[in-house]
Amino acid sequence: MRILIAFLLLLSVPAPLWASQTLWQDVAPDVKMRLVASNSVTPEGTTWIGLEIEMPDDTKTYWRVPGESGIPAKFDFARSQGLTGHTVAWPMPMRETDKGYIDHVYYGHTVLPLELDIDADEVLIDVDIVLGICSDVCVPVAAQFTQHLDFAQPDRANGLRIDQARALVPVQWNGQNDLFGAASFDAQARTIMVAVEPAGYDMGSVIAHVANSMALFGPPELDETNGVLIFPLLGNGKTAPRDGDRLHLTFLTGNGAYEVVSVLDF
Repeated sequence: MRILIAFLLLLSVPAPLWASQTLWQDVAPDVKMRLVASNSVTPEGTTWIGLEIEMPDDTKTYWRVPGESGIPAKFDFARSQGLTGHTVAWPMPMRETDKGYIDHVYYGHTVLPLELDIDADEVLIDVDIVLGICSDVCVPVAAQFTQHLDFAQPDRANGLRIDQARALVPVQWNGQNDLFGAASFDAQARTIMVAVEPAGYDMGSVIAHVANSMALFGPPELDETNGVLIFPLLGNGKTAPRDGDRLHLTFLTGNGAYEVVSVLDF
């Protein structure tokens, strides 16, 4: 009888203690989320997990700079053990204009990869997550996940799932041509101007993002006379960039998504 009771108690545990994924959590109508883990350690001393979001094809969530109507994502790992930091590796988003608002979004099934800095053989993830989910209405949704990582048992299936999501993340441009030149911000015109060499990428796909800022810039306009891409700053300008800020330009090519980082001049 004691064995039976113990077995039933084990079945009642919300998630396996040493699993490579958590149970799904319903966070909105027809939307659920879970964490998946590779359970492997990189040579740099990090490990990869993924936030898997199951949504209908007409439902969306948002990029690191969500946009005019989007809701920014928040990841709080403060209660975790064996972690010293985390980085969200954001896949290339879609820029869309809906009801006059410009946002950066992901539709349908989405996996957000996260790289965790670890300093222990045993790691406990205890994370609070807030995301914006938008279908007919846009709402913030919250989930809390607890998961032990077992590095003695790597999960190849989840590792592949995370790797497929990482393949959509822009990588540093290392082509032979310098696609972008000097970048500057014109405070009076409220625009970023970037010198360009038109070749090998979709200019309309370029997203300008200032590091550690929620400043939103509109789609680029090409000034052919001066050979520059112009990105207008949207909103009231309270989050305008400052001299020396790092400018990230993400863009699409026939070989995938890339990123170029430069320093803004004023």
